[in-house]
Amino acid sequence: KFESGSNITARKMEWYYLDRSGKEFGPFRTEKMCAWFAQDFFPIGSRLLVRTGDWTQHAPVHDIFPDGEPFVGPPKLPHFAQPPPALEPAGGSLPPPHGYGPPPCPVQPGPPAAPSYTPPPNVPAASPPAGPGAMPPPFHQPPPVGPPPPPGLG
Repeated sequence: KFESGSNITARKMEWYYLDRSGKEFGPFRTEKMCAWFAQDFFPIGSRLLVRTGDWTQHAPVHDIFPDGEPFVGPPKLPHFAQPPPALEPAGGSLPPPHGYGPPPCPVQPGPPAAPSYTPPPNVPAASPPAGPGAMPPPFHQPPPVGPPPPPGLG
């Protein structure tokens, strides 16, 4: 017998149920839950509260399988388990809402600007480097104070 993809997926689902005292049991595969219903294992029948591992709440079996036998065929998802509505219209994608998406590019195309040189505070001003793209003179560290490094590391 041919089965649709949704029926195959439904058969592989795992279910949890609440007993009369509110204790949760599971997970149990759809086939097991179906067999238990066929044997009248649950005294409250389709009022039994069940959930899948993805759901945060339980729902009565009669809400999940309203059109037929419990655990036969694909379940009807309760309102809290519905996937969010698609954000894209059928004709294409929408632009991102204002404030979302990449930030505007702060640099306008054109020739590169010449770097400016500002000496650090409390340091006598030196003449700015010559030519576009020139770097300030390198900073020279004073010689280390103390014994020389071990041989091979200096």
